[in-house]
Amino acid sequence: MCGRFDIQLPTESLGKIYQADIANIEDFTPRYNIAPAQFAPVLFGDTKREFDFARFGMHPDWFKFKSRDLTNLWKETLLDKPFFRHRLEQNRCILPVSGFYEWKRSGGRKTPFRFRPAEDEVFSLACIWEIGTFRGQKSPSFAIITGPSNGIMKPVHDRMPVILKDEFVGGWLDPETEMDNLIDMMGRYSDSGMESYRVSTRVNNPRNDDASLIEPT
Repeated sequence: MCGRFDIQLPTESLGKIYQADIANIEDFTPRYNIAPAQFAPVLFGDTKREFDFARFGMHPDWFKFKSRDLTNLWKETLLDKPFFRHRLEQNRCILPVSGFYEWKRSGGRKTPFRFRPAEDEVFSLACIWEIGTFRGQKSPSFAIITGPSNGIMKPVHDRMPVILKDEFVGGWLDPETEMDNLIDMMGRYSDSGMESYRVSTRVNNPRNDDASLIEPT
């Protein structure tokens, strides 16, 4: 669905694209293989638009799998649990990515593909967040909302991250946006807005994090 992604833009570019404060992420350098439990720059906007680092993966107290995090959430069931409904109502954020990875299964083999914007510099992924405790310190954590795949994604996986259109960024961050409008914003992303290609199996290992990972193979 979306367990790995890359962010290549410098912080100055992220600030300009989203018209947001980047003071908290000035030391961020390009990443090519961000994995669950790692930190990434995320855009918040409940009071003002600003970036901050957040941990990829939420772990509510009631979650029964102690060694796992919730990294992806189905948009179709977000309203079923009060925990997620409340965060969709109040705790929304955006993860800007230059691309993301998904694996195509064929028999016992998994082939990695990268999905990137066809024209724009970033995808704005719809996320929700909470405050969690990690290594004794409190920090924000986030999960990516997913939905059914479009035509580009379908041959690889039947689900994909919810990608917000540019005109929905402000409304997604605005805590006053009504639920019906939020649901409408999470529509299927256009095939023409993205492209994909196969990449090296080196991306399978999250310890590998260099520019060669995004090159076509």
